[in-house]
Amino acid sequence: MLDQLAADTQAPLSLVTLFINLGCGMIMALLIKYHYIYFSNVFTNKKHFSNVLTFVLLTTILIITVVKTSLALSLGLVGALSIVRFRTPIKEPEELGYLFLVIANGLGLGANQTIPTIVCSIIILVFVSALKWNTRESNDKNLFLNITIPKKENENYIDKVSELVKNHSQYTDLRRYDHNNESAHLIFNVSLKDAKSLEGIISSLSSEYSNSEITFTDQGKIASF
Repeated sequence: MLDQLAADTQAPLSLVTLFINLGCGMIMALLIKYHYIYFSNVFTNKKHFSNVLTFVLLTTILIITVVKTSLALSLGLVGALSIVRFRTPIKEPEELGYLFLVIANGLGLGANQTIPTIVCSIIILVFVSALKWNTRESNDKNLFLNITIPKKENENYIDKVSELVKNHSQYTDLRRYDHNNESAHLIFNVSLKDAKSLEGIISSLSSEYSNSEITFTDQGKIASF
């Protein structure tokens, strides 16, 4: 009876099907990778994390393909995952979304649901691309301005710096202000009309505060002056 149960829980592993699914996985991994590099707004190293996405997708295909052939392997996988702890935190919620997408691709391709997985993934990527493209078009000139100024006694940094930034911006919003015994740090959200406005802010702040540090941040792209 045990032999019959063991036989019923085994399924043949087709190497041809595995290689086809791996090939489709490689194509989907590259598609998701370049989508992540081009459209994501994260501040981490995009190229490094995109390679992790490819590795996770292909590994998931292999795991699901092998595990689905045996009930014993499935139970063993559950036990193994229960003791695995991932110590590296996901700092950006968008990274988690891409991880879920590649895992879903790995699960679908490993379960031989090739066409539904590919079609649904492409629809998701196209939809997300459309949303991000519209957001990029509407917010392409919104920047975060980080200013660090050596502190002087009896000087109102907030009003003075805000006025300098406002003179060259369509919209200015002070998001954060920190100070200590040596310096003051201000973070603004600004909307600029063109590149000349950016140059105007840099010129005004540099002439007023010669030792200041100015950083503009725009969706993962950082420029320091």
